Amino acid sequence: MFVVLSVKLKKLSQKNTAINEVSPDILPRALKATKTNENRLFRIKCKLEAGIGNMASKKPTIKKLRQQADKLFQENGLKNKPSCEVCDKPAKVVHHYTPKSVSSALRYYAPNGIPLCNGCHMRLHRSGDPEYNNKIIAKRGKFWLVDLRGERQKLVKISVKYYQDVIKKLST
Repeated sequence: MFVVLSVKLKKLSQKNTAINEVSPDILPRALKATKTNENRLFRIKCKLEAGIGNMASKKPTIKKLRQQADKLFQENGLKNKPSCEVCDKPAKVVHHYTPKSVSSALRYYAPNGIPLCNGCHMRLHRSGDPEYNNKIIAKRGKFWLVDLRGERQKLVKISVKYYQDVIKKLST
């Protein structure tokens, strides 16, 4: 945006210098155009001085931060346990045992992340086969399930600060 405003400013400045070379019969129209250009120049200069359009000053959005946190959650889950929890093939995805839509508190809770290969992940989502859930519970234990249920009850206020804290925690 900053570059765009600078380019506009330069173009409008060039137009204003060309006004001096205009014939007298079209001078009134040219002067009107000059006024408009001067107004534009003034607005652009004000924006530049105020720092509007400077990309570095934009605040991060919740959507961008959530995407970044989700990516970190996936990376951390695969780094901690690189094999599929069901079939022991190399894991490609970290599946949320308790869906993200059900509990925001468990979205970035490491024990809720189940590393799975693509095949097991697709089968789990397509069929909802209880056999997969039973295998996961058998490997992780009943205490794990009780812990998830306890964490699920926690309330989370979604905000930019929340996601910044999550990203900071996942980055360390």
